[in-house]
Amino acid sequence: MGFLQVRLLFWVLLPVFVRAWPRQKETPKLLPCWKTWISVSCRGRGLTTFPQGLSYEIKRIDLSHNAISNLTDHDTSALEQLEQLDLSYNHLRSLSGGALGHLAHLRSLILAGNQLHQDHFSNGNAFLSLVSLAALDVSANGLDNQMVASYLHHLPALEWLDLSENHLTCLANGIFQGVPRLRELHLRRNSLVEIEEGALSQLRALEVLDLSMNSLHCITGFGLAQLRVLNLSYNALESFDGAGEEASCHLHVLDLSHNQLNALPLLPRRNRLRYLNLSHNAITTGANKSQNVTPQNVSQSFAKLMDLNLSSNRLGSFPVALLHGLASLRTLSLARNCLSDIAVELPTNHSSPGPIADRAWQKQTSLSVRMLDLQGNSISHLPPHFFDLLPDLEVMDLGLNRIQLCQARNSSKGECLHAKTEDCTAFHCLPQLRHLSLRGNNLGLVHGCLFHRTPLASLDLSENQGLVLPSYALEGLEASLQELSLRGNRMKTASLNFPCLVSLSILDMSGNDLSAIPPSLLCSPLEKLDIHGNQLERIEEAAAKQLRRSLRALSVAGNPFSCCERKWLQILGTSVLDLGETLCYYLNGEESFTTQISGEQAGQLCPRNAYKVYLAVTAFLVCTVGLLCASVRWFLKRAKTCMLLCLGSLRNKVEPAPSPSKEADSTIL
Repeated sequence: MGFLQVRLLFWVLLPVFVRAWPRQKETPKLLPCWKTWISVSCRGRGLTTFPQGLSYEIKRIDLSHNAISNLTDHDTSALEQLEQLDLSYNHLRSLSGGALGHLAHLRSLILAGNQLHQDHFSNGNAFLSLVSLAALDVSANGLDNQMVASYLHHLPALEWLDLSENHLTCLANGIFQGVPRLRELHLRRNSLVEIEEGALSQLRALEVLDLSMNSLHCITGFGLAQLRVLNLSYNALESFDGAGEEASCHLHVLDLSHNQLNALPLLPRRNRLRYLNLSHNAITTGANKSQNVTPQNVSQSFAKLMDLNLSSNRLGSFPVALLHGLASLRTLSLARNCLSDIAVELPTNHSSPGPIADRAWQKQTSLSVRMLDLQGNSISHLPPHFFDLLPDLEVMDLGLNRIQLCQARNSSKGECLHAKTEDCTAFHCLPQLRHLSLRGNNLGLVHGCLFHRTPLASLDLSENQGLVLPSYALEGLEASLQELSLRGNRMKTASLNFPCLVSLSILDMSGNDLSAIPPSLLCSPLEKLDIHGNQLERIEEAAAKQLRRSLRALSVAGNPFSCCERKWLQILGTSVLDLGETLCYYLNGEESFTTQISGEQAGQLCPRNAYKVYLAVTAFLVCTVGLLCASVRWFLKRAKTCMLLCLGSLRNKVEPAPSPSKEADSTIL
């Protein structure tokens, strides 16, 4: 083999040897931790081991979102002053027996999102030294009943515990024996189907209990007199009965939403419940004799209730009898039920009408509700005495129903009629009502006197396509109305007229077909105006100047504004919130083009500007042609002069001089 062949073979095999030669793995460069003299944060730094060389004065360490798998005695031996340790969302699965033994002052330990279900017996021994620990988070660790018991064997000072997102199926009696001082317990998103009797009775200091997103079917016997907040939402509860308890109950908040209850729950007679959420259940009438749920029992159970949410159930009638004894009730939601025609039955002794009988009936049956939500039902009208039940009503939502409005004006005399009618609804003579929503009721013409002597501060008439709002429709609201929504009604400018609303500051007219801002609107001191999604090509200069006095926020996107009429933008530009989303249009021959209304191109191709450009180009061409003609004329004249001079010089050169002999002969002759 020749020298050249050996050399060629060397260069061919060299890359193979280079790739096969063992290399030392490069250690990825880790980002430095953030440190102060008492805290260290190494969150998300890619650490695989506990950082070394930390000062003994450190009190808080955040090592969350790393890849640490083990914790040893050596890692924590110098951290005697440590109070808070966060090792959440690592790969932690092993704790040596003395790994936490040096942390005598540790108060908070966050171990969520790890793998503590592995080797839980030895890991549980590491917790035995945490006699001062007050807060522990071991959520999302794959722990079952036996594993949890091994970790909670001896934590005498623990007050806050999070066991959410584990694999618990049953709370056995004695599981919390090692945490007698617990005040807050979170068991959300487990697989609990049973709570053994006495499992929680040892937690005499417990105030907050979260059992949401489990599979519990029945709660019988309360047994937690000191509890203040109980969350049982997103379970499969069919009954809740705590009426047999004789001890006083301190419960303030109870959430039973998203279950399968068909009647109101029963609580101990002596309770302090203020907020009850029963939304998204299967409650039909509220009462249930088979479960001993009667109006009398409900009145005793909820005597101090202030907020009741019964939305998204199956109620077919307004539960007057059940609500009658709730003297403290302030907020009531019956949204998205099956209410159609609300019936209010008069007492048997109310046979003859009259002011004295009316006042007596009102005193016997009236409710103290101030906020009432009836949206999403099929209500066509409210009965004549409905508002007599609610003398303190301040906020009412009747959106997404089928409300029929009354014609409350006497057509012959022009006076307002206050008679009670059966087949329609009016809102006059309600001095306490301040906020009313009639959104999505398919309303047409709004008659006058509808709000007579009802000083509304806000009114929502949005999503009523075809709404007609003459000036007399808002009579009685001139001095009180502050906020008005007419969104999504597809109203024309001609079908919209306002009285002088001297207090109106917020107006939403988006999603209509307005071609101009109603002149009657300019009487109001508007601060916020939404007119996006209409058919406005411009805003009149006079209207813009009037709005500028008080306007702070203006939304105008989605209108076919003309790029050639932007005077209003110079006046109101500083108050436009969606200027970057607002486009304008201009025509170039038969084609239409859009551009951003605040861009440099807007207005350049408008007719006036185009005419100016045309004049400028014409003047330029005329001047150019004139200069060219003058130059040509001067050039031709100059050329003619030069030509004449040249011809004269050539003529002198060609003509011969006279001979002397001939001149002599001529003189002799």
